[in-house]
Amino acid sequence: MKAMGLGPERYLWALLQAGWEAEAKPELRQRYLAELAETSGQVPPRPADLNWIGMEGRAINALRELGRFDEALARLAKV
Repeated sequence: MKAMGLGPERYLWALLQAGWEAEAKPELRQRYLAELAETSGQVPPRPADLNWIGMEGRAINALRELGRFDEALARLAKV
């Protein structure tokens, strides 16, 4: 999707959905969650945009699921 030039929002939603679909494959799910957290961190903050806030919340939860609690708390403090 990146190579096709789609915006980060579409790519992030695809990663989120892929993570849901990979529930039965923990290693793959962790990979998707890590990429979701890293990629969403590169999107410019838009605190007035509910879509950005929602995706940031999902990225924070992904960090929590990955056991990266300090990073999750730091991201949460920025929101």
